[in-house]
Amino acid sequence: MVRKRKVKRVLLLGLVMVFISNSVVLNVSAKSNVIDKEEIKEYFLSIGTEQSFLDMTNDEKLEQLYFELRSRGEATFTGYETKVVEVQGSNENSRGQISTDKLKLTIAIFEHTANGKIFGLSISLGYQWLTQPWNNFTDAHTFSFDGSKFMISGMYAESGFMTTNGYKQRDFVDGPALAMDGGLGWYLKTNVALEWSPIKPNFGGASIYLLPRNGATSKANLRSSMYYNYGHARVAFGVSISKNGPSITLSGPAFDNQTVVKNY
Repeated sequence: MVRKRKVKRVLLLGLVMVFISNSVVLNVSAKSNVIDKEEIKEYFLSIGTEQSFLDMTNDEKLEQLYFELRSRGEATFTGYETKVVEVQGSNENSRGQISTDKLKLTIAIFEHTANGKIFGLSISLGYQWLTQPWNNFTDAHTFSFDGSKFMISGMYAESGFMTTNGYKQRDFVDGPALAMDGGLGWYLKTNVALEWSPIKPNFGGASIYLLPRNGATSKANLRSSMYYNYGHARVAFGVSISKNGPSITLSGPAFDNQTVVKNY
């Protein structure tokens, strides 16, 4: 896992990272002060973003997505998937279940185009605990895609809490713990600091930038399915990320998991 020195409040919130080429742009707070919230929402509507997605996304998250997308040129919203799905336990002995009233997962996809061809996809992944889980350790996340059609250009992920003193970042990574053609995985802490007073349960996510493996092309050549998998540890070190043949998977002695799928 790649980690860097924590930066004051200029780090991106929740789902967000910003990549120009392969570099993460973290300092967006100065811009945030001069961009009107309505202007941001108007931008998202202008690129085809569904109102329902805007309604379920907080202002801070939309603000950061705005800078991410604008930094990459022309963008178009292609849709999102939000659901809580059946748990796929690792085996019968460790099979667990995240209650359907506790965790929500989201995938949203934005296309970047030039001259009628797609040259990149901004993938926004989000998770939201609807009630704070009893066990709070370090959880594992994986994102899988068709490695014959896409390659990873960069990623950023973080977790945090809304508190009585505003947003507090709990953890962040700006590189995967494990990556291979067709997938990557990372870890995020979910426990709350003793000095915080959360007003909402833990939430977070990741932003991943994918490039067409064979260069800019049409959507017809890129159609495929993408999977966001969340593994919640029931004990310390209860879940880990590993390779399973050509795939990245979750394993460990005690964890629950859920997956959301988005067809592109």
